[in-house]
Amino acid sequence: MKNFLYIIILLSIAFNAHSNTTLPWDSLFSSYGLTHSMSMIPTYISPNLNINYTDEYSVGIWRLTPPVARQYGLIVNNNIDQRYDLKLSSEAAARYLKDLMTYYDNEKITILAYLNGAALLVEIAKTHNINLHNPTDTDIEILCNNVPKNNIYDSIQFINFNYLDSLYNHTGHIKYTSTYPIRKQTIQDSLFHNTENFYLHNSTILPNTRWIKEVFIPENIDNINEWFASIYQSEQEALLAEQTEINKQKESEKKARIAAIKKANDVKIYHVKSGDTLGHIAKRHHVSVRQIKQWNNLKSDMIRIGQKLKIHTN
Repeated sequence: MKNFLYIIILLSIAFNAHSNTTLPWDSLFSSYGLTHSMSMIPTYISPNLNINYTDEYSVGIWRLTPPVARQYGLIVNNNIDQRYDLKLSSEAAARYLKDLMTYYDNEKITILAYLNGAALLVEIAKTHNINLHNPTDTDIEILCNNVPKNNIYDSIQFINFNYLDSLYNHTGHIKYTSTYPIRKQTIQDSLFHNTENFYLHNSTILPNTRWIKEVFIPENIDNINEWFASIYQSEQEALLAEQTEINKQKESEKKARIAAIKKANDVKIYHVKSGDTLGHIAKRHHVSVRQIKQWNNLKSDMIRIGQKLKIHTN
């Protein structure tokens, strides 16, 4: 683990060592007036720029939280999480960093606030009497020594920048928007042949999503409109069959509930006659003495002529 200042130095060295290559979001960050150090943030918070799904609160290569992502225009719900989209998440991160930079007017403070959250930074600053809007080098060192440390990954030298750029720009793929929902599995099996290829360009679609309307598909597929049209009927039939099955299940559950209620409420009132005992009554109605006592809150086997007893007939 290295302190933050050393990480910034290492990142600068790493970036300079790759001056012949650029990250696909470099021009975006330049347009926002952001530095190369800021554009390198994913290389030390997301090992190997891994965009795989995770259960963590902060996800994607920029590790954006849901509130921050939504604040900067990303969709985050049970079906779609645009934090996994390289281009969209980079644009959100750039706007977020730009706002932090405007607020703090200090690159290192901005990166610290981005990595650890402004609330934690304010708490540390208050503890050490630091003015975040006018910090000294000593102040920054104190802040760096009191925030969670971040590893510096030398994996940057193994990044395939051309491959990363193709994912960022969806090279060789086009966005297709359907007017009707299509089963994700159908598109995945028919156009991509495996899960990995599908998610390389559709990483925002969460694994548990079943139906989609917008998808990136290979641009070299002929007659794509006809292909989508041809599966429309089968998809609608599948939807109808699925809904029919759901309706059947709901109806079955409804009938079961009604039957259970009817059974619970189907009670006969028996008037005790001369010579009756609980045993005789129970045998006559195919129930047990214990049940009769429970239904009528009897403490003993004693009954009297004319007494009314509840007998559940089912």
